Amino acid sequence: MDNYGKLTEALVTWLKPRALALLKQQKAAQTINEYLRSSGYLRNFINFFGIDLMNYNVVDELHFLIDPLIKQYGSKYAVETLSKIAPEPDIINVVTEILDSASAQAKNRKDNRVNIFGLLIDAEALTELKELIETKQVKENESD
Repeated sequence: MDNYGKLTEALVTWLKPRALALLKQQKAAQTINEYLRSSGYLRNFINFFGIDLMNYNVVDELHFLIDPLIKQYGSKYAVETLSKIAPEPDIINVVTEILDSASAQAKNRKDNRVNIFGLLIDAEALTELKELIETKQVKENESD
C-alpha cells in the first residue's frame, strides 16, 4: 500500500465515529427519531419487537452504510486532495507536521480546539489521528 493509501485508511478509521456523531445531530435524523417515538401505530409495532424508542436512533440502525460510503467516496476525495498537498513519498511527513502544528495551536487556545475548514477539532482528536497514521505506517513497514 502506498503512503496515500495508508494515510487514507487512517483518515477513514478516524472519521467514521465522528461522521456518525455528526449525523446523529442532523435535523433529519432527529425528525425521524421523533416521528417514530410519537407515531401511535408505528410506535406500537416497533415496541412489539422490543425496541426501546427512547434510546433508538435511526443513525445507529443505518450505520452499516457509513463505512462503505466513507471508504468509497471519502477515499477517492482524500487521495485526490492529498496528492495536491505533497508527493506520495513525502505525504505522511507533511501531514504529520500539519497535525503537530494544528495540535500546538489547539493547545494554545482556551477551548483546546482548532478550526480546520469550519470544523472545530480538539487537540486530543488530532493526537488520535496522528497515532493512527503512525500505527498504519508501522504495521505496513513490519509486513514488508
